[in-house]
Parts: sequence; structure tokens; C-alpha cells
Amino acid sequence: MRSAIRQKLNDEIPEIGGRVLDPQLAATTTVKPFMVLRQGEEALDRVWTGFKRFIEVWPYNEQQSDYQSLDELAGKVVAALDRQQMTTSGGDKFTCRYAGTISGGDTCRYAGTVNGDYVDAQLQAITRGLQFFIPAVQPLTPAEATANDPWLEALALWTGELLGAGWSVYRNILPTGYNCPSVLWRMAGVEVREKSGSLFEVRKKMAGHVLGSTNNQELEGALVLARELGKAVRIAIGQGEAGYCAVSAPAADYMLDPFSAGQLTVVLSGLTEKTAAAGPLMAAVHNAGLIE
Repeated sequence: MRSAIRQKLNDEIPEIGGRVLDPQLAATTTVKPFMVLRQGEEALDRVWTGFKRFIEVWPYNEQQSDYQSLDELAGKVVAALDRQQMTTSGGDKFTCRYAGTISGGDTCRYAGTVNGDYVDAQLQAITRGLQFFIPAVQPLTPAEATANDPWLEALALWTGELLGAGWSVYRNILPTGYNCPSVLWRMAGVEVREKSGSLFEVRKKMAGHVLGSTNNQELEGALVLARELGKAVRIAIGQGEAGYCAVSAPAADYMLDPFSAGQLTVVLSGLTEKTAAAGPLMAAVHNAGLIE
């Protein structure tokens, strides 16, 4: 990943002249501008995204230069890396996201810099740290051998047909090397309601994560799904389960983070008959007399 990020920065920002360095290689004599690339911690994110890895990029410029030149460099770094899918030398794909401040606690998809502008007296330069994170670098759980919930699978198939071949649709877990644009559907909760003596209703709340190459693509994907789920009355269930599940309460919140929460929710429901407990058959009937 480090090599792929370094190559991406060199390709997209020619004025650095290929000078994307490991921290120990930066020196006072290094020609400026240059960049320092640091790999940060790897931390557990969510069950559905597994582990994420932090990356820091520090653009350096002459100490006598103004901060506008540093602003321009920082903007080019963000444009080069944010939401961009890259491929390692081993063929593994990953996507960088512009993150937030180290001192700000829990990271979000967009926030800013690492501790703001900084004068590095040792390197005689001005700099600013930009933090990125790479989601789903390692799954939390082993490869799944159990089939997906049939209602979740039905919703995923419906989504794929609606959005078309340009979108990838994932179930429960965001895989390493996920594509953009894509949608991840996962089951967020289950509720069982008594309807009558012989029937009960199963309600499954699904959460949808819309991941786009741009903000507008994410918004458009979430809008289309929310609108069409609002129109839908039911979705056909496959995988051996005959019938349909009803669609209700679709909602979208575009301010929610697409990784940690997901912008969409919808409730799928269906009625199920209760199964009477097996008991002994009637062995005999005794008559005690006439009924008057």
C-alpha cells in the first residue's frame, strides 16, 4: 500500500520531483518541496468494515515560502488520494479516504489536518500533516460459510437490478478491495410481533451504506434507493423461500457516515404461521351417559 500511495503522489504532483520519502530519509539538504509518508496504526472499525489503517502525508516546503504554497500542495495531496482506488504490487485493491485530526478522537471520513500548520526547525521547512484512512484492510471475521439471510439477499438482488452493472452490491461485510460505487446492505435488527393466535410478524431492519467515488455519486445513489424503496410494496424472496417480504419505513440521512452508520434504513416484514406443538393422539373416548 505504501508503494502504491507513493507512486500515486509522484504521478499526480510532478512538482515534488518524485520526492515522497520515508520519515528517516528527510534531511535539511533535501530539495523542497517534498513529502513524508508515514503509516499509522491499524485499528478495529466496525464489524462490517473490519480493520482500518491510517496513513499520514506531510507536504514540506521552504521555510521562507508562504503558507498559500503549502495550501496548494495539501489540496493536491487530497485530490490525488481521497476516494481513489489503488492497486498494490501484489494486485490487491484499496481505497484511501481523507480522514481527520489525530487529536480529534474518533476519525471521520473528512475533517482536516494533523495538528495544523507547523514549522519544522530541524528540516528548515513549513509543513502540515494530512491524515487518511484505508477501510476494510483486514476482515474481522473469517470467510463466511453460512448462506446470507434470504430477505437480505433479496434486497441485495433488487438493489443490483435497480442501480445496474456499474454498481457493486455487498452483503453484511465490506470486502477488502471493495469497489466504488457500491452499496453494502446489512441486517441491523430483528423484531417479532404477535398478530393473532396463529400468526406472528417478523420485521427485519436493514441498514444500507452507499459508497461513491464522489459525494454527489453517494447522494444520488442514496436518493435513488430511498425513492424506489418508497415506491416498492414488496420484494420477491428467493433461495427456496416462496413468497414476498413487505417493504416499509424507508429512510435516508445523508449526513450519516457511509462507513460507521450507513445513510439508509428500511424494514422488511412478513407473516409466519405458528406451529402447534406435537402431542399424543386421542387414544379412546369414554361415554358416561346421555346428555339431557
